Amino acid sequence: MGADLKNIDRELLFCGGFGLERETLRVDSGGRLAQTPHPFGDDELLSRDFCENQLEIITPVTQTPQEAVGALAELHRKAAAVLKEKNEYLWAFSNPPAFADESEIPIARFSGSLHNKQLYRQYLAKKYGKRKMLFSGIHLNFSFSDELAQALCRELDTDRNGLYLRLAARLVQHSWLIVLLTAASSAGEESFMEDMADYASPRCGKDGYWNDFTPVLEFGSLLGHCSSIQDYVNDGQLVSASELYYPVRLKPRGENSLEALLEGGVDHIELRMYDLDPLAPYGIFPEDVSFAQLLMLYLLSLDTPLPDKVEQIRSIGKMKLAARYDRPDELKREAAAVLDEMEQLFSALGTDEEKLAVIRRQKQKLANGQSYAELVRRTYGADFTRLGLERSKVFTETE
Repeated sequence: MGADLKNIDRELLFCGGFGLERETLRVDSGGRLAQTPHPFGDDELLSRDFCENQLEIITPVTQTPQEAVGALAELHRKAAAVLKEKNEYLWAFSNPPAFADESEIPIARFSGSLHNKQLYRQYLAKKYGKRKMLFSGIHLNFSFSDELAQALCRELDTDRNGLYLRLAARLVQHSWLIVLLTAASSAGEESFMEDMADYASPRCGKDGYWNDFTPVLEFGSLLGHCSSIQDYVNDGQLVSASELYYPVRLKPRGENSLEALLEGGVDHIELRMYDLDPLAPYGIFPEDVSFAQLLMLYLLSLDTPLPDKVEQIRSIGKMKLAARYDRPDELKREAAAVLDEMEQLFSALGTDEEKLAVIRRQKQKLANGQSYAELVRRTYGADFTRLGLERSKVFTETE
């Protein structure tokens, strides 16, 4: 049984917390990976990701999609001001620029109590190779307001953990839709991947940011969910839960660990499938964040069965298909049907026109016969490094 959203006050329905984590490579004036040390010290909002030249911008929690992107913009400008003095730029793409070899990918350096972070990255480099770790993207963190979570729990006859577990299972089932609509990495250096031209989003495709097995997780209870992840650690397929590369994660408040998740419960959910959008001033448009919120509410209204193990594997396969440049027509038709249902649902709820327009803009991506990925390829595909550097200079200097 799904949640009947008509029973929830419309103003309450859209209350939540939004946070963005954006990975961005630093490049020099020639469009090569910057070889300088991370220039932002211990700033927790301007951190490192895998390598020393991969910046991670982490926004605080905000109350609206517009505020989330606004917070990202503020941190972006702060970082850009520092980089301007070094004649460096923020690379605007998920795919990296040209580089000679892996010596240009220095593993992020941590010392003291954080040295284990460096050791973990050394492990990842050995297991997956440094090249794959250059893929950059955006993670969207979302939480329902306490009052809305309580209302949804009443509708679904569950508790807060059960609410987020149900949502996570649905998002795994529909992660392909977000990739289909937002994939923006169809241009890149052929030397980076042999079949680069096959993808709208290489990082989400079959050779992208994945483990060497397809995880199957438990969503019936929080203990079962954590145990299903820990099982992969226990049998040696993962060194820790952090190594699980999956479209969504359930996260606790504070320290991110399975122990903290079990002890404190779910605080928010993380969506991990967004490419950096080179056409957006700060890597993502507010409307894409808004669409994710609408999609999550829609998914909680569904009364179809939650995905079993077979369906989970099938859904991950669909996500990899959606990452291809030549998406199957069947997948496009399924996407159009979901968007139609979303528009009907929110229209019936009396949702304001601004939010309905968000859904209609996503529908337009399918209706005009030209995917977003095609637009990116036409714009930057002819000379990715040169045109990419020009765009990255604009991207870094965005006001």
